[in-house]
Amino acid sequence: MQADLLEPLSEGERVRIKEGFHPQVPLRDWKFQGVEKGEILLKNAGGYIFKARAMEIDWEEYRRRRK
Repeated sequence: MQADLLEPLSEGERVRIKEGFHPQVPLRDWKFQGVEKGEILLKNAGGYIFKARAMEIDWEEYRRRRK
């Protein structure tokens, strides 16, 4: 995982799963919760925790939104 991608993230910040990854998960927007064993922990409003890899996060969308 690329630590430089995660450095600006703080708990509760919104991130988006890229289209094409996890088609069984209709929700694309999640909140960052932390990192565990090299996986990014994401949480939805209902409290469900989802584990993603750095390559599955839409970092371009995240950077555009932060500007």
